Amino acid sequence: MPARPKLVQRIAAYARARKWHRQKWLRHLGIPLLKAVAERDITITHHWVPGRRIRLNAFRHKGYWFHGNRREPGVMASLAELVGPGDTVIDVGGHIGYVSLYLAHLVGPTGHVFVFEPSPDNLRYLTVNTKAVAPIEIVRKAVSDSNGHAQFFTENLTGQNSTLIENYAHFDETRRSAQIDETYQAMEVETTTLDAFVAERGITPDFIKIDIEGAEALAVRGMGAVLASHHPKLMVEITREEDEVMSLLREAGYAACDSRLRPLPEGASTGPNRFFLPDEAQSGRRASG
Repeated sequence: MPARPKLVQRIAAYARARKWHRQKWLRHLGIPLLKAVAERDITITHHWVPGRRIRLNAFRHKGYWFHGNRREPGVMASLAELVGPGDTVIDVGGHIGYVSLYLAHLVGPTGHVFVFEPSPDNLRYLTVNTKAVAPIEIVRKAVSDSNGHAQFFTENLTGQNSTLIENYAHFDETRRSAQIDETYQAMEVETTTLDAFVAERGITPDFIKIDIEGAEALAVRGMGAVLASHHPKLMVEITREEDEVMSLLREAGYAACDSRLRPLPEGASTGPNRFFLPDEAQSGRRASG
């Protein structure tokens, strides 16, 4: 029998209210049970885009339906502040399209969202979820610091830890937390730099989101010309090589903010999600604030 989305979301609300997901012993019991009974596709209402439905796997993509609009609320609110109608956005690491759909909602029919995603399983959901959404264009490549081909490591536990980085440590943490013996599978994908892509398409990006599981330093190394010429606002999830990413963006004239756009002092760390604003834009925000 197919999973019932409304029932799934009611159960999630009940469990969240009682903080069951924070109890280790319940997680150890509940996650394998959830895999056994709920590894099937369901369609739920998008929590941030009115009237939009999204297809996902009830087990692998449980973070979306379980946490709902409580999932990274600061990031989502900050995106709404920085992205507006008519903007050109590059979404590096589209996963199943949850954030991509929100970005398309923010830019509206006159904007454009280029979504990079090389994982075949993620693309299966991303393609369905963004079909006929006019602002979105899927680019089936990985973003790196060179143009060509590279090994890409995919996983079917959540799809969120698929990466260019071999032996990515965060996947081991996810696997241990879920107590499921999932492993990476290697494949070859085409790579591009953002400098090459932007030049080839002749576009001027207003905002770039990078969430690529440890490969963020590669992406930043390959976008020097974009940063120097177009000064887009950025959101980068940093889970690896933090010092290099922060240094590269500081040298490019960017000021770091936390997920709620509060200035981030040098050396401070408030989680992996950071926003980066060109220094003049950050100065303008401080003046207006």
